[in-house]
Amino acid sequence: MATSSAPPPSADALRNAVRNGGKKEIVRTHMRNLIDKMLARYSSEFVVCRELIQNADDVGATWFHFEITCRTCNDFRRQSSDTSEIDFHNSCITEICATNNGREFTETDWKRVTAIAEGNTDVDSVGQFGVGFFSVFSLCEEPIIISGKKFMEFTWQDNRILKTYLRELSTKKQSQSTSICLTLNKKYILLNHPTTEHVEILTGNHRLPNEETTNETFLTLNLSDLKSYFTKVLSFTKYINEFVIKINDTIVFEIQKTKICKTMPMSIVNFDVKKSMNNMLRFESLSQNEQTFAITNGPCITLNHISVKASVVVNTEFQQKIRQILKKNLPSTIHIELLYAPNSIIKQQQQIQLARNNDNNARIFNSIIPLKFHEEKTTPAGYIFIGLGTQQSTGIGMHVFSHFIPTIERENLDFQDPYILQWNRELLLSAGQIARYVYDQFMINNTSIITKQEALLSISSFQFQPSVPNNKIGNTIQSGFFDDTKLFVRVLKSTDNPGLHIFLSKNSYLSSSEHMDSFLRVPLIPFELSQTHFFTILRERGLINNADYQFIEQKLSESSSILILNEFIQLVHYLSTSKITNEWSQRILSVVRFRETIRSDIIIMKNFKFYDPFNVPSVLKLPQSILPASIAIHFSGEELQSRLYLTPWSLTELTDYYLHADQRYIFLLPKANVQLLSLFSKQLYQFQESEWNKILLTLSGIKCIQTTRGMKIPSESYIPSKTLSSYDIPIIKFNTTEEDINDSENNYSSHNSLDAFISIEFLKRLGCRTFHLGSFVESQSLSSNETIEILIQKLMQERKNMTDADFSALKQKRWLQGTAHDSTGKINRQCVPQELYFPSVAIELNWPTLLVIDWPDIKSTSQQYLFLKQLGVREVPDLSLLIDRISQEHNAKSSNEKKNQHKYQLPKALSYFIKYFQQHYSSLWTTAHINQLFLPSRSPTTITNDDDDNNNNHRNNEVILSKAHQLFQGIVSHDMSLNIFI
Repeated sequence: MATSSAPPPSADALRNAVRNGGKKEIVRTHMRNLIDKMLARYSSEFVVCRELIQNADDVGATWFHFEITCRTCNDFRRQSSDTSEIDFHNSCITEICATNNGREFTETDWKRVTAIAEGNTDVDSVGQFGVGFFSVFSLCEEPIIISGKKFMEFTWQDNRILKTYLRELSTKKQSQSTSICLTLNKKYILLNHPTTEHVEILTGNHRLPNEETTNETFLTLNLSDLKSYFTKVLSFTKYINEFVIKINDTIVFEIQKTKICKTMPMSIVNFDVKKSMNNMLRFESLSQNEQTFAITNGPCITLNHISVKASVVVNTEFQQKIRQILKKNLPSTIHIELLYAPNSIIKQQQQIQLARNNDNNARIFNSIIPLKFHEEKTTPAGYIFIGLGTQQSTGIGMHVFSHFIPTIERENLDFQDPYILQWNRELLLSAGQIARYVYDQFMINNTSIITKQEALLSISSFQFQPSVPNNKIGNTIQSGFFDDTKLFVRVLKSTDNPGLHIFLSKNSYLSSSEHMDSFLRVPLIPFELSQTHFFTILRERGLINNADYQFIEQKLSESSSILILNEFIQLVHYLSTSKITNEWSQRILSVVRFRETIRSDIIIMKNFKFYDPFNVPSVLKLPQSILPASIAIHFSGEELQSRLYLTPWSLTELTDYYLHADQRYIFLLPKANVQLLSLFSKQLYQFQESEWNKILLTLSGIKCIQTTRGMKIPSESYIPSKTLSSYDIPIIKFNTTEEDINDSENNYSSHNSLDAFISIEFLKRLGCRTFHLGSFVESQSLSSNETIEILIQKLMQERKNMTDADFSALKQKRWLQGTAHDSTGKINRQCVPQELYFPSVAIELNWPTLLVIDWPDIKSTSQQYLFLKQLGVREVPDLSLLIDRISQEHNAKSSNEKKNQHKYQLPKALSYFIKYFQQHYSSLWTTAHINQLFLPSRSPTTITNDDDDNNNNHRNNEVILSKAHQLFQGIVSHDMSLNIFI
């Protein structure tokens, strides 16, 4: 059984008891540990600078000097005019002194600085907790404050108790400024090259100035990062407008901030928003100015600055809760300020990034611009400023400053205490409302049509992304921005005009594809813009519409929706994207209608089953089921087949269609005629034999060739050449080319220079002629001074252009000049080639009257000789002519020669006949039945011949001519060759 215990005494009873009889002791504070633990919360870079600058700004300082004392490599302390910051690289920092021209320390200030957690009671000051100054102990053991006529030193007793000594300065050392002097308690190395981190801890081997190589750990202060930090600090300083950095009394950096009011502070009447969302603030006025940040002897940059003055209208209970926490009231009036980049600066920075400009000044100014630039993308980089900058981003392309209440380390907003949370949220919501006002003013003041690039620039500062480290900050600003749901955006109103107009977002649609911009006729956010975070947020908040599949189908199905060609092309490209299903694509194609031009007929896509891969010219009528090449040319084969669900029209189908009896009228139309023949010409090498035979059979009987003498059938038409130009014959008028215009690898390039050309090879195969003998002969007569060698060479070149009929005519025409000699002299006349002989024949036969070509030295092995032989020029005389020549030569011999067998020489013609008998005459001899007397012979003593003349000759014992069948070997002339021949 559990035992019962007496209930514990009440807290009040215990408290009374211990106070009446307990031992009393004072709680001791270990100052060193307390300060060290506080400093552990200050983890950000340049925290000491931040606190000293903030204190200076709170007392109205207009300038702040940061003086660094270094022990350089050469340990020089000269004041040389040519000393530069590079001389101090890798130097060891020994002392830092921060000086400002703010209000001198009062007695109250001297007392407050010696106490921890006694913050500034001024309601307008940024300091809240009274611990910021003690950050100097992270750098220095015994800091010194010099202000006006006094100075104070901090010292440690037993490393746990902090003491101060305050005394007057000598008259010579008194001034109207305040300085904080810190002798560094750790080794710091000054670097003057930009780094990715503001503060690096370097370890390992590193050679320090005038020292041996060491492995000790030391800290670095990067000068480039310090410059960037000071530049950023100037963003919202209330009074400070100048920073100077000195090293050993040499100024190495100086930057000033100036303000120029763009408009006079305007009444709340012009500022549409009159109060904050939860009525904790009443907006009184808005002012806008340009803040220019200028580096001495360097560049400058100008940003836009907006400041809204607001009255605090919280109730008494809320004010009391805040006073309990901060030990002071909220101010009666606060300012909410925004800093953002104008479009000109954004564009300039984008160009700098694209040019990969690594200028140090450009990096310094990047620290103050509330945007990040990477290649062509711009992302928000705004930060919350509580006096000076914090680590908390805004999630928008604007820096935001106001009377926020931070956590103790002043790096983040306090979102823990419910009252402070309510206050900070109201300020953030108000910042969003003001940002929205800036956005609306930009829209109102820029009503003109702008480009996509200009629209992208205009929303760069209003992009949204998650804020870090606390995403609630950005979400709250965003909620303030979209408190008013009536928002205007830039849209495309026409598919053929790239200009953007202002339109209400709730009546606008987001494009989900770069192609959609060019076919969907609704107020559409261009694809480039719709991909930005700004429009992502609008979609998530239901402030803009999505152009989804159902919406697109609905719009394209409307009776009034008739696309033009470019719109249809972009629609097909859109359907070709991987995310589009075949089913939906087919549904769209079943309803879509379009025109090639505004005035052309409506084309219904569902009527097409094939597409034209041959680039058939528009002048040629196509079957209704064929998508014309003028449209198909804009799509890839993959799109035509996989997305338009069409199959290619075959060459056989094309041939059958245009050669059909119903289509032959096309050959009578001049424009269509040349285009159709050109089309066939392009496909010359692609036709199957059966297809080509059909074309040849059909066209050979049709007057389909345009010539100088009207329409002719192919065999009556002549292909143009130099030799035909002056002759009155039907010369083809088409544009012809020797080039191969076969487009079997058709890429739909219909507008090339060969579009209406017809190849000569095609016309030749069709039966058109290339050689006309009359024209050729006429052209040669005009050049009669040309030798036969040149003439034959030209003919040989023309041979490839001749048809068989041309060559046959050339053989029969009297055009080739022959030459011979008679008693009157030289004879020249035009002959048929077969009437002439090669000169070697006349020379060998010693036959001057024989007509030969006038080319004495032509070689029998030459190509020219062979060509003339093909034309009919003779290598040997006809058998009958040669027999007659034998007779002529014999009869020309004298009687004395005939009687004397030793003097008798066989006729040259007979020797020639014998020589070439086997080669040229043997076959003719057997069928010729030669009855002429041509063989020289002598008669025997007994005369048997009845011929009286012969009898007389025989009696005279002369050599006579006999018929071949009358002779027998042994009784003919004793000439051995003749005996052998017989």
